[in-house]
Amino acid sequence: MRTYIKLAIISLKKNPFFSFVTLFGISLTITALMVIGSIIDSSYGTHGLEKRMDHLLISKMMVVERENKYYSSSGYSFNVYDQYFSKMKTPDMMAVCSGLMNTNLYYKHVSEMIERRDVSQSYMEMFDFEYVNGKPFSEDDFKQRSKVALITDKLAADVFGAEDCIGKKIKVNSELLTVRGVIKQGNRLRNYSYADVYAPIDESSAWYLNQYNKKLGNLRILMYFNDTGMVESGRKEFDKVMASIPLDKEKKEVKLSGEALRHIEMPVYDLFDLTSATALYGIVILIVLLCMFLPALNLVNINITRMLERSGEIGIRKAFGASAGELIRQFLVENTVITIIGGLIGFVIATITIHGINYFGMFNANETLEVNPILFVYGFTVMLIFSVMSGTYPAIRMSRFEIVKSLKSENQ
Repeated sequence: MRTYIKLAIISLKKNPFFSFVTLFGISLTITALMVIGSIIDSSYGTHGLEKRMDHLLISKMMVVERENKYYSSSGYSFNVYDQYFSKMKTPDMMAVCSGLMNTNLYYKHVSEMIERRDVSQSYMEMFDFEYVNGKPFSEDDFKQRSKVALITDKLAADVFGAEDCIGKKIKVNSELLTVRGVIKQGNRLRNYSYADVYAPIDESSAWYLNQYNKKLGNLRILMYFNDTGMVESGRKEFDKVMASIPLDKEKKEVKLSGEALRHIEMPVYDLFDLTSATALYGIVILIVLLCMFLPALNLVNINITRMLERSGEIGIRKAFGASAGELIRQFLVENTVITIIGGLIGFVIATITIHGINYFGMFNANETLEVNPILFVYGFTVMLIFSVMSGTYPAIRMSRFEIVKSLKSENQ
């Protein structure tokens, strides 16, 4: 094994051009996959404020179908949540939150464009908010519809500077809200936990009134399960509740529908109308294989060319009794060593690229990519697969060279 590794290093030094092309292809492939993996993980991974997303089912939209194939779709109204879904038995906690609402915040002479989210009490318990200053909402805040707010530490620094903001009043759109606490800034890529300002939900607010259809509004329904094994039972109960909501015949409603999804199921549902997390894993694996196939194919051709230059060496080794299995093992080890070197270069480039994207703000404000250590484990696995894909065929082909032809090719 040590000899094979030494031969791999010698092979890299012997032909710098082929070595550069090989390492460049491998490192570029690993870099691309790592950056794509970071985007997916930063958006849907179970970390940050959303460490327990696998305990949640979320329904973000209700579809109201009418006669003649007309339909309306939107979030839920507080009324339909309160009357029907809040009474579900399977979840350990139920909550609602608004979608992100773009609005203005004013304090003295400071004006900021912010994103506000209104939430119910249980919502704050479902995510891992870190309080920097002040205190959380109280039960009375929700019962009395208090005009209070939690703001992020970044927003507090932008608006108040070094001034203590607890107890200060801010004007958000047309409402005066008293700052109750400051929480650590989340990642804008996290669709259900992120906001600049959080406020107790007021179901009578104009945000949530749909004059045409009382079932529709701006709310998402969140169901939390202490035991993840109960998630599927919760989904079935949600479907039963949805089917029990009466239709409004005056508005010619014929069907109400909505999906309760795990967070990781949502991109697949949005793109392909599938409700299985397995489908997402399958799609990700397919993308990875497609991203690896063309570079692997190029590397196969490079490896064949590189090995043809060593036909004399192969002939001599076979003349001295080396079996086909030994030659295959040698070439696979060499290819694995080269792939690992290229992969390590790719890891370094990917890490620099991800930090560069964050540093230069190449995404939207407050959207940051995260480097999860598990990505390196997946990346290393990908490297090994890449090595097998690109090295097996050339190794088998070269091991079958006849001794005379190998030596004759070397002499020519």
